[in-house]
Amino acid sequence: MNGAHALVTGGTGFLMAHVIREWLQTVPEGRVTAIGRAPPGPEVAEYLGPVGDRVTFLRGDVRQPEAWAMDLQGPVDYLVHGAALCPMTELEETDLWAETVSVNVMGTVAILSWAAGLMPRPRRVLYVSSGVYGYGSEASQDTPPAQPVQEHTPLAPEDATYDITKATGEWLVARWAALNGIETVAVRPSAIFGPLDRDTKGRMQHPAPWHIARAALGTGALSVNDAQAGYDWLFAPDAGRAMAMILNATTLRHPCYNIGYGRPATLADLAKGAQVVCPGFELVETEHPVYVQRTDRRGGVWSVRATDRLEDEFGWRPTPLPEAMAAYLRWLQDGAHAADLRL
Repeated sequence: MNGAHALVTGGTGFLMAHVIREWLQTVPEGRVTAIGRAPPGPEVAEYLGPVGDRVTFLRGDVRQPEAWAMDLQGPVDYLVHGAALCPMTELEETDLWAETVSVNVMGTVAILSWAAGLMPRPRRVLYVSSGVYGYGSEASQDTPPAQPVQEHTPLAPEDATYDITKATGEWLVARWAALNGIETVAVRPSAIFGPLDRDTKGRMQHPAPWHIARAALGTGALSVNDAQAGYDWLFAPDAGRAMAMILNATTLRHPCYNIGYGRPATLADLAKGAQVVCPGFELVETEHPVYVQRTDRRGGVWSVRATDRLEDEFGWRPTPLPEAMAAYLRWLQDGAHAADLRL
């Protein structure tokens, strides 16, 4: 691994910055070229800290690798393809529909076609997928939780353009690997939260931990529909650590891995972590809350994401949720990030 070079698309974004940091911390002589359509903000460079001097940022579009590929230094040992647009509301989905399909599908085709011509070829390509398991079915408060989602759970992405593009990407990547003899692996992260989560063109909506953290450091309270409402929230450094392990593995047992908290978790669990830093913080249940966590669905991405493959193969474990939330709030408290609160 010494001296290995990883090319990371979407490298100036939220999740990929964590992948870069975690991987470079495990590969002391490794280096990264990060491709992004926007230059990295100062918060990214600060978060990378001492590994930042081994990262080269190139501005570019994954749909046009020929425009930036000549600036790469040396062969590409690992390719992490994380660049994507992720519209969350139907309005965003409508406005960004063509661009989402173009970036997420044709960007994947372009970067893979380019990578197939590299000599030497990459040792491994890691494709960052998402919650392609669908949105379950209607449920009442009395409906029992669905079983954890396994990697072999049938994909059901038809209810969101983003999910459709990610499922399409997985199929294209697998077929490309068979045609070109290059090893590929897909990962399916759950709802990521933590340092560097901020508004970007590809990410304008944020999960419950984002809202709780800002309320705890701001007003000291957040009104919610149900403190026991749950989801699979995952601390971003844990997701980065999992992907670093997958990149570094000599061999892989599986072609796809879920990355999630993998355990039942509620808004109240997130609040416990916030209260470690802000003891007076409260979740207040009301009929007209500021934040709503849906409770009327079961199955699909509303289920806990099974992480047996990661845990059994690599010994990976997620940071306990209260501990992760406390760490997130401490990062936000730092004076250098005060502007990020936007209170």
